[in-house]
Amino acid sequence: MNGAPEPGQADSVLPVRLLILDVIGSILLAIGLIFIIADPSEFLPWDADYDELGMGLVIVGVLFMVPLISHVIGMARSRASGGPGAATPPGT
Repeated sequence: MNGAPEPGQADSVLPVRLLILDVIGSILLAIGLIFIIADPSEFLPWDADYDELGMGLVIVGVLFMVPLISHVIGMARSRASGGPGAATPPGT
């Protein structure tokens, strides 16, 4: 009740910095897809090649999302191999 994680629960918490990177990456990915799919020249004042800009935003957005994905995969592998944070069966 004091806000401290229970034993075995601390390893399942995702780091805040990775969540922030993932949110920023998701926003960049969404904006990039809008630039690729829609015609932003209707509502943006400058004239640019929006397809190239959109593709760049998509790539940067995906790169920002990779650290959280690799962290989650690493946690899953660690639990599968019985490493730190692995769930122990009851009664053992």
